[in-house]
Amino acid sequence: MIVVLGLDQSQTRTGWAIFKQGADQPIYGHLEYPSWGKDEAIYLDKFFTFLMDTIAEHGVTDVYYEQTFIPVRRKGFKNDTWASRFPQLALVALILLASQKSGCNVYVVNITDWRRRFIGTHMSPPTYGSGTDASTKWFKDQSLGAANRLGWYVFDDNEAEALGIGHYGMCCKDARYTEATNAHTHRQQKLMEEKFRGER
Repeated sequence: MIVVLGLDQSQTRTGWAIFKQGADQPIYGHLEYPSWGKDEAIYLDKFFTFLMDTIAEHGVTDVYYEQTFIPVRRKGFKNDTWASRFPQLALVALILLASQKSGCNVYVVNITDWRRRFIGTHMSPPTYGSGTDASTKWFKDQSLGAANRLGWYVFDDNEAEALGIGHYGMCCKDARYTEATNAHTHRQQKLMEEKFRGER
């Protein structure tokens, strides 16, 4: 049986979602930590323990995680520091290690790929700009809406994005799941077309 773990990893709040082949609903949640500072080793240990326990508990066969975003210096964006890069790279290393030790397949997902499948677009409307805080908020809102339209009543955007990543992973692995959710993708694409027309 195919069991996909989707991860939207972050140093403050990591969304996760479990998709089991043939199951009616995914299982999802998030891990939340205080801001990083002097306790990185504690958080990393808890994250690795969570991964190992979750993979074992649910019999995960395939792990999908979002490609790490390395911030670049731009006006109004001050996170291009080692302190911002280290947690993301460390989390990815632990995802790879936990997958290897558990015998799981592991895949990195480009953010544009899962958004196209789940939200219906990888672009925000022109009025929101590209790579802005407003654009990020727009994408998070669309992920929440897409999850809710699939009957997954989510209130945390990290969980919604993990569901989008896991949904994409399940589509890669299970042709029946892909066929069953194609209608959702088409509805989302049509909805996005309508939103973009409204922005012009």
